[in-house]
Amino acid sequence: MFISFTMKNFKTFNQETFFSMEREGQYRKVKNYINYYLEGRKKRENRLQLLKSALVLGNHQCGKTTLIEAILAMKSLVLNQQLIYLPYAYNHEPIMMAMEYIYNDQLYRYVVSYDESHLLLESLERMDIKTQEYTTLFAEDQLHSKPNILSYEAAGFFKSIQLLSEQTIDHQLWKLRDEQQHHLILTALRYLGFDINDLTIQDKMIDGKIVSELMVYHSFSNRLAIPIQEENVGLQKVLRLLLTLLFNKEDAFYLIDNLEEGLYSEVAQRLIMMMNALDNESQYMITTRLPQLMDAGLSKDQIYILDHCDHYPFLSSLAEEEELFSIRQNQRYSEGHFINIVSQKDWHTFIETEF
Repeated sequence: MFISFTMKNFKTFNQETFFSMEREGQYRKVKNYINYYLEGRKKRENRLQLLKSALVLGNHQCGKTTLIEAILAMKSLVLNQQLIYLPYAYNHEPIMMAMEYIYNDQLYRYVVSYDESHLLLESLERMDIKTQEYTTLFAEDQLHSKPNILSYEAAGFFKSIQLLSEQTIDHQLWKLRDEQQHHLILTALRYLGFDINDLTIQDKMIDGKIVSELMVYHSFSNRLAIPIQEENVGLQKVLRLLLTLLFNKEDAFYLIDNLEEGLYSEVAQRLIMMMNALDNESQYMITTRLPQLMDAGLSKDQIYILDHCDHYPFLSSLAEEEELFSIRQNQRYSEGHFINIVSQKDWHTFIETEF
């Protein structure tokens, strides 16, 4: 599970920028969080609450996509030994990144600094369950090209980081052949407001190979089957999300850039509500430019504002920067008046009535 990420001197972010999905203690009314209990102590004393999802709100070209790219750059460094060196204004200074996370019931903190061709600094720490303090597993300040973290199981966490736009429909169609999963997808589409009556899979022989194609039936014509490739981009995007999210068997950290693209704001809102309601320990980092998505049943500590301050990107939590945010945006949000404008039915209530 993801806890926090820090970066400095990556693309447009010249200053140190910190992003955390650890829950603020005073915001407990909305239960969009995951309880994780450290071993060795009483649960009440050792409860670590991590956000189920976090929304990063910002205008065009403020750095939302760059924030996601930085997390993926760290993943690429660890798993592919690829140094994505894109410093601020090509200043030739080192890039610094740090990540806190949980893997196999252990808390880790990984810190790295690198230039165009070498790792300059690298360290890995693990929290001691007795002292509740980090102990150093290794610390390297000599030039090297292969990450030392690869020799530790802690590197396995980075495989759970997934950019959701990279998921494809074709490789997941087999899930719809199961009757229960097929019904769950249709239920989710209705919850999101789509007029889909049915989804079927047609197998064709092309150049000696069996190729599966997804066909869509709408309520206006049960006889007309439309190939998914000819459907609007919004439906294609939603199906890609649903096939990944609803049947995810492993904990993952999903990165979703510009969730609202190709969708009505109400659909995007309901998707966020659904993510928070799913019964798994996956987490979601979502970027958007629509303030309306703040009304998706989120608490203040789930909302980050990314803006420019003195011409530099500035990332702040709504839970920490309420006064500043009330000046920039609508004051009712800073006061915590989050009104669900799409539906009084949550995902659990909806699915109980459909199954």
